[in-house]
Amino acid sequence: AKHNMFFQLYQIGGIFFVSIFIVILMTNIINLYRVYKKNNDYLAFTLFLCNIVFAINCIVHNGALFHPYISFTFWLSISYLIGPHSFKSLNNQTSNIKNQ
Repeated sequence: AKHNMFFQLYQIGGIFFVSIFIVILMTNIINLYRVYKKNNDYLAFTLFLCNIVFAINCIVHNGALFHPYISFTFWLSISYLIGPHSFKSLNNQTSNIKNQ
């Protein structure tokens, strides 16, 4: 058996699952970095670094996405990006546009 999360996702759902996972992971990492740069948010930077480590860990660990201890920061960062924090940032951008 291969010890690789990407290969396991391929076995479960084919190239479709692997593609969706990579898109979600990369979008997550990019958006965390953008939030950090824009708002100087160190929690976003910490989650950004944790997601990079998670991505590397997916190469060498089978089941990383489904193991709670390993994937905790990945799921936490997704909830951080779609939670009230992101809506507050979006509202600030909208109000800045209206005031100009």
